Amino acid sequence: MGNGSRFTQAIHDPALAGRRFVDILGAAEPVRVDGDGNGLFTCPEGAAAVFLDEHDAAGLPA
Repeated sequence: MGNGSRFTQAIHDPALAGRRFVDILGAAEPVRVDGDGNGLFTCPEGAAAVFLDEHDAAGLPA
């Protein structure tokens, strides 16, 4: 859903409960998925965002 300046996508996936995701492209804020598997991924409209689990992202080459 766009609101003119940001794009937001809600998720519900119990398999992702408790995990933290980061945008490896740097446009979006990190996202913590709660214990029920709910998370809200938001990035600036028109920007690209690639979210990875923070542990997977830490293993990427600089």
